[in-house]
Amino acid sequence: MPKTKEFPPTTIPTIISIIMLFAGIPKFFPYGYYTLLRFVVCGTGAYIAFYSFEEESKIIGFLSILVALLFNPIIPVHLDKDIWVAIDFIVAIFFSITIFVLRSSRNSLQELN
Repeated sequence: MPKTKEFPPTTIPTIISIIMLFAGIPKFFPYGYYTLLRFVVCGTGAYIAFYSFEEESKIIGFLSILVALLFNPIIPVHLDKDIWVAIDFIVAIFFSITIFVLRSSRNSLQELN
C-alpha cells in the first residue's frame, strides 16, 4: 500500500495566519484586528519554530523565531504602515513555504523508518 504524504500539525495555524496576513495588507481593518494578528502570527511563528527544531529544520526554526519576535504583541515593534505591508506579504509567503518544507521533511523522516 503506498504511503500518503501527511501535512505537519502546524499546517492549520499556518493557513489561518496566511489568510489573516493577506487580509490585513489593504489596511482597512480596525486597530484591534492588527493586535489579534500579532497574537496569531506570533503564536504560529513560535509553534513552527518548536516543530521545526524537532524535525531538524533549523533554518525554518530560526526564521520562525524572528517572525515571532517581530509580531510579539507584548513588546510590539512599531514600524511605518508601508513597512508592515511588505512584512505581512513576506511573512505570508514564508509561512506558505514552511508548509511544504516541513511536509517534505516529515515525509523524508517517515520513509527512513
